[in-house]
Amino acid sequence: MAKELFALNAIFGNPRRPSVFILGGAKFGDASEMIDHVLGSGMADSVILVGLAGNAFLLARGVDIGEASRKVLEDELTPDNMQAAKDILDRYGQKVLLPVDVAVERDGKRVSVNIGDLPTAEPALDIGDASAEKFRKVIVSSKTCFMSGPAGMIEKDGFETGTRVIMTAMVDSGGQSVIGGGHTGGAAERFDLADRFSYVSTCL
Repeated sequence: MAKELFALNAIFGNPRRPSVFILGGAKFGDASEMIDHVLGSGMADSVILVGLAGNAFLLARGVDIGEASRKVLEDELTPDNMQAAKDILDRYGQKVLLPVDVAVERDGKRVSVNIGDLPTAEPALDIGDASAEKFRKVIVSSKTCFMSGPAGMIEKDGFETGTRVIMTAMVDSGGQSVIGGGHTGGAAERFDLADRFSYVSTCL
């Protein structure tokens, strides 16, 4: 318990700067509240959005992500959730970092598609290669980083790439690095990175 509290305090209480939160996973309904909390309180200097959260906030920004990607999100595309996402983007601007491309499966291969070239018939299954590099640069220069939720469909070959790049950047940063959530922890184990994080939380 003491170790848990120490790790969480390092992230949420008095983080070393810059502090970056990476939010992904399969749900985005709670993302706006989390972003407002960590940016509004100064816990984080920036928030990176990936996974379905990233896709949903792209939609809130006015990007046509395509019917296939929308369908995956449909249960949470409520008017309240979309308005909350728009409010977050208006309130925090460049502190909320969104993907600049997405990865889709086309003819059995991973293909990165720039946001400006959306929509596509295929659903977005991961962040694209340019997004992974963009986020990697932010993360490796951070002193505190926290990740909850993978960046894509990590169980599908080729679409674990974004999550792997982000996690590798976290442990390479040399700063305080914490991941939370079962899927995130499972990904770290799969990539043989779990032992390199400062802390892997099971309660976040």
